[in-house]
Amino acid sequence: MKQDIFSYVKNKTGYTLIATFYKNDKKILETGLSQFLVFDEISSLTEMELQFILDPMQIHEICTKLSFDLEKSSSFFYFSKVHIEIFNSLGIPIREYSSFVSQTKLEDYYSDKKKFTFYANPLPWFLQKSNNYRVYIDKKVEDIIKDVFSDFEKMSFIKFNVKFKFSPEKDTIRINCIQNGESDWDFILRLIDEEDWDFIFTYEKGEQIFHILNDVNLINTLISESKYRKIALDIEDNSQNLIKSEDNPLKEALAFRKERITNINFVYSGAPIEIDSFDSDHRNFGKVMKKESEKKSGDHLLKVKQRLGFEGAKKYKEKASSVKFLENKTTSLEKKVNSNLKNISAISSSLKIHIGSMISANYNSSQKKPLTSHLNEIKDYRVQSYTFVFMYVGGDEFHYETNIILHHKDVQHNVSHKYNRNYIDGTITAKVYGEEYELNLDENYFIKVQLPWQYDKYSDKAEYIYARYMSPWANKSYGFFAIPRGGEEVLVAFEDGDPDLPVVIGGLYNEKRPAPISNLKKQHILALYDQPSENKKNNFLEMDHKTATVNIAAAKHMRIRSFGDHLTQSKLTMTMRTSENMLSKSKLQMEFITDKNMLSTSKEQMECKTEKNMLHESKEQMEFISKKNMLHESKEHMDFITENKMSFEAEKNIEFKTDKEYLLDAIENIKIKSEKEVVTEAQDKISLNSQKEVIITVGSAQVKIESSGLVSIKCKKMNINSASSKIEIE
Repeated sequence: MKQDIFSYVKNKTGYTLIATFYKNDKKILETGLSQFLVFDEISSLTEMELQFILDPMQIHEICTKLSFDLEKSSSFFYFSKVHIEIFNSLGIPIREYSSFVSQTKLEDYYSDKKKFTFYANPLPWFLQKSNNYRVYIDKKVEDIIKDVFSDFEKMSFIKFNVKFKFSPEKDTIRINCIQNGESDWDFILRLIDEEDWDFIFTYEKGEQIFHILNDVNLINTLISESKYRKIALDIEDNSQNLIKSEDNPLKEALAFRKERITNINFVYSGAPIEIDSFDSDHRNFGKVMKKESEKKSGDHLLKVKQRLGFEGAKKYKEKASSVKFLENKTTSLEKKVNSNLKNISAISSSLKIHIGSMISANYNSSQKKPLTSHLNEIKDYRVQSYTFVFMYVGGDEFHYETNIILHHKDVQHNVSHKYNRNYIDGTITAKVYGEEYELNLDENYFIKVQLPWQYDKYSDKAEYIYARYMSPWANKSYGFFAIPRGGEEVLVAFEDGDPDLPVVIGGLYNEKRPAPISNLKKQHILALYDQPSENKKNNFLEMDHKTATVNIAAAKHMRIRSFGDHLTQSKLTMTMRTSENMLSKSKLQMEFITDKNMLSTSKEQMECKTEKNMLHESKEQMEFISKKNMLHESKEHMDFITENKMSFEAEKNIEFKTDKEYLLDAIENIKIKSEKEVVTEAQDKISLNSQKEVIITVGSAQVKIESSGLVSIKCKKMNINSASSKIEIE
């Protein structure tokens, strides 16, 4: 179809390039160029450069339509599309090219003119951008892939129908699926490889259907169909080398024609050559053979084991689904072990060439036969690699070149899905997901954390990921258990660098969340603080090496229990205090021993209970003080021993109960004081032993027993009663 191009400026040879710019699928500018430079190598996604030389009026017009700021030397126009058409002198289109405008640049030129440069990339450029960060949780892999393509469709301004065929089909659900700076295409290929799918991407364009096996094919199908004026076609056949190769497993299976074409050069003018679909990068000839099939079962077993990892390394929602997949895959492979040829991927697409009316050909075949009757032999070959170059070389000259390397259709190649995986070496920081102090922990002890690109709102697919949490000691019935809370900053590592397998290895202090204590005031080697309780106080453990002190505090209640012997020992001062109740309880033996002073203080009630023996021993002073009741109870022996002073004080009641022997022993003083009542009770014996004296005082009355044997009684009135008589002394 001819184009009315006579309103556009042509170069000296009559070639015209028309560039049409679109914004949100709406045409905003159409202009022609007489000088242009295009580098287009389809298999490498190289960029295209368009240069405009404009006068002031043209500059104003183009800047207005493109909303370009003249004050800036460069600007980005994401989501802008440019469509290039190149016409010959007759108005026949010989080349079409569609791409995204990625950057523009405005520079001074001669006189008052400006040079306007556009940098554009092919439509699949967005699929190749290596700065995408998506996070999916609890999603099927097929749904993840479709979501990536739906994002691309929103940016590409083109409508296309994407269909997938995965063999075998699986419904495995990924717990975490993270795109860490990977390109979209690398991300998709990695998922397919991890699922071990035979993957076919079907792209429908009008009535044509393309089966895509790699990125080069995808690029070709999404770019407008190539049209050329001059084409040099080089066809190279390496099949002879394959047959001669001693280590080629296909040696006996190959059956090539003797009249195969080894080299063809076309100089073409007339109707276009159309290339519908092709494969690339088939450098490993004959790799998928019987011997490889025999080891595939073992390879898949190893692959799935690596995927499943250790018991806690969860990549899938249900581990059973992966195990079932492994069994099905192994069975399927065993059935194909005896096959001489096995096509792991899909069969390479055929090259179709539609020849025009005027052709001059240089050919080289094994028997030097004319080429005209054997053109159909080209269809017996499959494309190995393809490169198209179109460039303006200076003056009025243009250069078009297409190089195609083929292999025979009977040779099957393993089309591997190649992708770049962005592993995460080392660690990164993250935040625990949730409100302040919120605990997000599931039944498998996975916590929810946010990666940097999640809490910076760079990814809108998921707000968090699931991560395992490292503990210094972890086991079923014992270990160290402490889980970070919402909003805390943590340090995350990844198993084998896999972004889908994060592990929280610790927490981090920062300016907003400093340490709970000041290291300048307290030089702690170890400190453990729980989050504040309802009364805004912490449970904590402190070890201060500077003062050689250990502090243990409870925000409200503290319990210390022993199911065997309990020994609390101090060589200096031992103090136990509580504002409410204190309970020390043991089913066997309880001992409190200090070389100097022991003080137990309670503002309300103090209880010391043991089902067997109780021993309180101090080499200097022992004090028990309670503002309400005090109870010491033992079912067998109860001993209080001190070499200096012993004191029991209570504002209400003091009770000592034992079923066997009760001993208060002091080298110097024993003091029992109560504002109400003192009860000493034993079923067997009560012993009061002192090496100096024993004094019992009640009000103004006093009984004093000295070590010399002297007994002194001081009182207002004394009653001495016996079974038969009574004596009163005043």
